Amino acid sequence: MKQRKKIYARLEVQCEMFAKLGVSDWRLRSLYFSSTLHGAMLMISTFPDDYPVNEIKQKITQQFCIAPSQS
Repeated sequence: MKQRKKIYARLEVQCEMFAKLGVSDWRLRSLYFSSTLHGAMLMISTFPDDYPVNEIKQKITQQFCIAPSQS
């Protein structure tokens, strides 16, 4: 139970960050961001020698590190 509360607390902090950035659907964007990172981590651990880490890192950065007014 304590672990679940910690997870929800972290999720709320992340949601607040997207809200402060001015993202209109901040909760969905936050969940999508987490899902993207978790998926990339799973793929890296599954295919450590063949996964294009740098290319995926660049795509994730392009997708999530651009100000809302620029996207």
